[in-house]
Amino acid sequence: MSTSVYATNKKDVKVQTQLITKRLDGKIAVITGGNSGIGLATTQQFVEDGAYVFVAGRRQNELDKAVKQIGKNVTDVQGDISNLEGVCLVSCNKWS
Repeated sequence: MSTSVYATNKKDVKVQTQLITKRLDGKIAVITGGNSGIGLATTQQFVEDGAYVFVAGRRQNELDKAVKQIGKNVTDVQGDISNLEGVCLVSCNKWS
């Protein structure tokens, strides 16, 4: 059995939309592979939902394009995180 909530007027729609679109307000996310494809779409959605996103990827030029496309609340983290050394390099470079 599923339950749905319906807005009865424009004010209710506006309130529901604000609640849904800011569900990640004040949160921080790290998205790997966030410079293209599903990762980029996820990064964009997280930013729209209010999160600050660190987007990790291997190719700096692709990261630059993604950051420019997203526009706000995003920082690129360049590195190859397919191994433990890469994870350390990525995390140490941005947060130290």
